[in-house]
Amino acid sequence: MGKQCLSVYEDGSLAQVTGATLRPGGLELTKRALSYCQFPVGARVLDIGCGTGETVRFLVEACGLEALGIDASPVMIQKGQERYPDLPIEEGRGDDLPCADCSLHGVLMECTFGLIDDKDALLKEVFRVLRPGGKLIITDIYYRNRQDSIQTKDGILALLDRYGFKVLVWEDHSGYLVQLVVDSIMKHGTADTLWTCLLNKKENRGACCKEIKGWKPGYFLLVAEKKSS
Repeated sequence: MGKQCLSVYEDGSLAQVTGATLRPGGLELTKRALSYCQFPVGARVLDIGCGTGETVRFLVEACGLEALGIDASPVMIQKGQERYPDLPIEEGRGDDLPCADCSLHGVLMECTFGLIDDKDALLKEVFRVLRPGGKLIITDIYYRNRQDSIQTKDGILALLDRYGFKVLVWEDHSGYLVQLVVDSIMKHGTADTLWTCLLNKKENRGACCKEIKGWKPGYFLLVAEKKSS
């Protein structure tokens, strides 16, 4: 995550637009993803990029799951711990997960996958900690008209296949992204906060808003399964 984008993530600017979950679709899209996974009560899941822990709280309290959240931002973890002192969230990185091999039923990366530069290390770690048949949930921005980025549907599907994941569900939910832009303009008169996040992604450095619009940003939900062999 770029320094400026990290700033709007930490200082509350993004939350004013997205709500506490800090992503398009919020818990509504989380619920949809979980409906495909059918985790049993008590299943162990990890939320990578948990922010202040809103999704972790939902997973524990509403779903009966044994959830842990990690985030690379100590600021966000501190905010979450102050808000929910007993919530299992901690500082951590996607390329060094605090979980044993084959110990998890599921991993969630909601609006996190595109922010992590070393996706090879990330997916190796996710594969390591998931049990065979374990589920990976990703919701994130992708580009529907871009050739030089891994953040396209074909690029993401190919990468997951390379690291041992079978994609079970791919759904376009770009309406949530559009609604977020509309809400931002209605509330604040501008969508600058959202553009700041896009412009400060490593792969978009040097691009302008007009160029990014031409790439047709969309939003997707994906559920993948760790292959048994």
